[in-house]
Amino acid sequence: MPFESIPPELIALVIDFYEQDTLISEEESKERLKKTVALSQINRRFRREAIASRSLWTTIHLHWPTNHVNLFLERTRLPTQQHLSVYLDTRKASSQDLRKREKEWADFLSREMENIVSLDLAFFAERGSRVVSNALNDTPAPLLQSFTLCLDEAVSNNFGIVRLFDNHAPHLRVVRIYAGLPYDLSHFGGIREVTLRIGHNNFARLLEMLAGIPLAETITLNGVKDWHFERFPPAPFQPVALPACSTFTIRNVDASTAQFIFRNIHFTNLSNLSVYENMELVENSLMMSIFTVLPKLKPPTEPRTSLSLTFHPNRFVVEIAGLRYEVNWTKLYIHDFPRIVHILNRAISALETELPLHPTHLVIENSIVEQRRMKTSPLFLTLASLHVMLAHVFHVIPSVQTLDLKGSATAALRALCDPREKHLPKLRKINFPPASGQNMATVYDEKALKKFVGTRPAQLLLP
Repeated sequence: MPFESIPPELIALVIDFYEQDTLISEEESKERLKKTVALSQINRRFRREAIASRSLWTTIHLHWPTNHVNLFLERTRLPTQQHLSVYLDTRKASSQDLRKREKEWADFLSREMENIVSLDLAFFAERGSRVVSNALNDTPAPLLQSFTLCLDEAVSNNFGIVRLFDNHAPHLRVVRIYAGLPYDLSHFGGIREVTLRIGHNNFARLLEMLAGIPLAETITLNGVKDWHFERFPPAPFQPVALPACSTFTIRNVDASTAQFIFRNIHFTNLSNLSVYENMELVENSLMMSIFTVLPKLKPPTEPRTSLSLTFHPNRFVVEIAGLRYEVNWTKLYIHDFPRIVHILNRAISALETELPLHPTHLVIENSIVEQRRMKTSPLFLTLASLHVMLAHVFHVIPSVQTLDLKGSATAALRALCDPREKHLPKLRKINFPPASGQNMATVYDEKALKKFVGTRPAQLLLP
């Protein structure tokens, strides 16, 4: 069918599909620019329909060439001004005439902020700009709903961005701030979702920042790559109340940092909690925050009947309804397997004593296969350590009726055959699903399975 004969409905459908395919991150901004401009150059009819589609032009990347930024902006104003989604990543901007471009960016933000509903800014290395920072400091954002600010971790002064939008953004709902110094978020009472980078430069005021957003429902804290941390700030007289927070995530922090945070926050509505932390040696004792974390969970409306435990050579993962807890020990400088095994077993026991938890469905996933300690990775757990932990799991969680074994399953089968104790007396079914996220079949020793089956009643169901 010739382009000139395409019905208007089909042209509109093409543009609609194109928009859905290119409402994308700044990673593909050049491709979006090229395709959007090309779409309006196919023929007169496509050009007319493309120009009439305001939403096609409302996503603007300020690091594009100035003439294209102006073209997109002009087309959002025909016939009336549209709401804008604006991106700027200084890594993608040409170094030529940089000062001139910075002035253009600052002028754009100062002039168009009243129309921006989504703003995503990234400044790296020495690509900060005083004029752009001033525009962010002093320009109100009356319609802004979503804001992302990502600054290079090496920058400790936030490039002079000392406040946001003259403390006026009444419709701001989603905030993502990856910056060294803290911001006062109490001026933005509508925030419902917040992501913060935390580190040595802003940790002293972290609790103050959280106290300023009591209506936040989803909170994510991401630790910096390199902490230079000496001591914790004084704890507040009473924990910071986050009554609306139902989902809380913390990543890439040491166990003592996570524990400090959880000890000083009071949740009343927490239903989804994710913790990714590093095991620590503190005063010659290993530390995990799970013992502080578990009491923070809101009692479930229904019993927690499923438990998943994942054993890796350098990581341990617990998953139950409302909780994912992951701890690794790659940063430890001790070669003491028994102490690591002991604290992991304490964590497993705490699942029963703190929640309590009486699962009927247990998932064990394992990737530990080495029989001896590896010289290149002396802290990686071996099969001997795994056997001790699995025996403990089966001892403290006797309520299991269905057992799923993933990854390398032989160790679990052998642990179940312990002649000194009949583990999992209520077990009725065993499955061997593929390992998570790999589409790799679970492997096990047929002799170990046969030996285990021989110790069980005939009603045990196998796959």
